[in-house]
Amino acid sequence: MKRYYCVSTFRETYAHAIQPILDEDKPKDVVDNVDILRPDGKRGPSRPKTKRIPNTESRKPAKA
Repeated sequence: MKRYYCVSTFRETYAHAIQPILDEDKPKDVVDNVDILRPDGKRGPSRPKTKRIPNTESRKPAKA
């Protein structure tokens, strides 16, 4: 078995202590009453749908 698939290798990889992230960049005042607006409902650019009239003469008869 390869060394990469062993539990001991996994434990050795994550054995070091994980340092906490300092909160220097966090804002001191947290506002709870923020209204989150939804994005605009505009559709993206796309090819326009065709408004074809189906040809009734070239229609094949239904089989029974």
